[in-house]
Amino acid sequence: MKIYFLLILLITSKICFSEELIIGIGDSYSEPLIIKKGGKIKDGIIFDFVTYIGREMNWNIKFKNTPRKRVEEFLSKGEIHICPRLNRKWLKQHKRYNWSIPWMEENIIILGRHKVKTYEKLNGIIGTIRGFNYPLKLSELFKNKTLKRQDSLNYKTAFDMLTLNRVDYIVIPEYIANYYMKKSSKKFQNCFSIKKATLHVVVSKHANISMPKLNKAIEKFKINQNLKKK
Repeated sequence: MKIYFLLILLITSKICFSEELIIGIGDSYSEPLIIKKGGKIKDGIIFDFVTYIGREMNWNIKFKNTPRKRVEEFLSKGEIHICPRLNRKWLKQHKRYNWSIPWMEENIIILGRHKVKTYEKLNGIIGTIRGFNYPLKLSELFKNKTLKRQDSLNYKTAFDMLTLNRVDYIVIPEYIANYYMKKSSKKFQNCFSIKKATLHVVVSKHANISMPKLNKAIEKFKINQNLKKK
């Protein structure tokens, strides 16, 4: 009889148990993507997204710091199960992983201390993110030294450099620029857009994740976000 009840307990526990999901968090992530309190991620756009998806998929979420250069290594080995903010063009071996439907689009802009409308008018120093590749027109300006690239670890540091007049411009997603400008006493110019990027969840082949279920959860998240905006 004791063995019978023990088996029932084990089966019930397995059914109720939430599968642990390890989420790769890029070292370039800062507010408003993630907001830390007491050294732990407690808020932010990425936090809200993965928390919602985790609840829908019955996942127990665990975050792991993932340097940009090691994203593919970690995914290939199953050391992380997903990265929530990537585009296929950003990974060399993108065909080795599963990709969700897009859940967000970023408009990448040049934010400057003074207004310019074209690449040809850019000169001086521009704040960029370490390890990031940029459109050809911008890369050509780096190559011919018309524009000097100044790397930062994340967007917060890049914005601080702009605030301190250490750079003339920065490359930054528009919504992140707006977030920091609301907190800043200084005003900067949205010069022009350099590209738009759709963001997806990239999934390791080692992860036990149903892509149809994940995509369904993402669709629900997008609907809820649209309702909140109304």
